[in-house]
Amino acid sequence: MKPFYLRSGDDSVAAIYQPARKAAATSTAVLIVPPFGWDDQTSYRPRRDWSLALAEAGFANLLIDLTGTGDSSGTARDNDLVDAWAAAVNSGVDWLRSAGAARVAVIALGSGGLITLQAMARGTTVEDLVLWGTAVTGRALIREIRAFARLE
Repeated sequence: MKPFYLRSGDDSVAAIYQPARKAAATSTAVLIVPPFGWDDQTSYRPRRDWSLALAEAGFANLLIDLTGTGDSSGTARDNDLVDAWAAAVNSGVDWLRSAGAARVAVIALGSGGLITLQAMARGTTVEDLVLWGTAVTGRALIREIRAFARLE
């Protein structure tokens, strides 16, 4: 495991690289993109466990904290966060390619899926994409967040 900060424009994105187990290494690396908000907090441990399982199965992988969340620079109140988040996804994909990955798959959870789709619309290329619990539209996600906020 290698924790470090990944440069993404003017931001520092907290990242943890988990190399593949050498005997079973594949040419595909995986970027794990988190959701934001409470879902980010409650999914941290399962994402870490998933990272370890992927490495054991031969997939090097990179876990990131989106800008303004976790240990990355900025705050959740910064301007243009969607742009910064899409740039962080792009930086993660680029880093995996520079580390030797021939193919990059992205596993995106919740709102991280919409961010990944935004990054792809802006030119980020990934060979495989897994969207886990991603809303169909941004509008549906905002409706869900507002409904959850009323419960608290």
